[in-house]
Amino acid sequence: MIATEIKVDDLIGRRYFEGAHDIAAGPLDCAGACAAVLLRGGELEAAASVVSPQPESGYDSSGWTRIADGVDGRLPLLAVIVSKLVDGHVNVACVHSEKSQRALTSVPERGVCSLPIRAIGSVEGVYTWGER
Repeated sequence: MIATEIKVDDLIGRRYFEGAHDIAAGPLDCAGACAAVLLRGGELEAAASVVSPQPESGYDSSGWTRIADGVDGRLPLLAVIVSKLVDGHVNVACVHSEKSQRALTSVPERGVCSLPIRAIGSVEGVYTWGER
């Protein structure tokens, strides 16, 4: 059976800390939270890529495939949503529940949190790892 959800309850509520990617314990930034979902979904290369600095072209290269420009349609499990926060900071969130269309991210004011994908604003693109 194909998974449609990745369990993330143990990650929710962790503090936010810029540059924190240690999934085993402690705070996480958005890339660390996203990498945790990707790892649990078996996407090891994608998890390593999401915590690495992206090239100037961003996620439109380096192994990622753009599948949408926004979050209007249903997104697949492990899709990565790239958005821009009010302060100009880039945020990433990863779909952890295909059925309920929720994504995991981490933001300074809330820490690691799960939110409906439609609540994510200023989306710059939605990506999956590899060829789809």
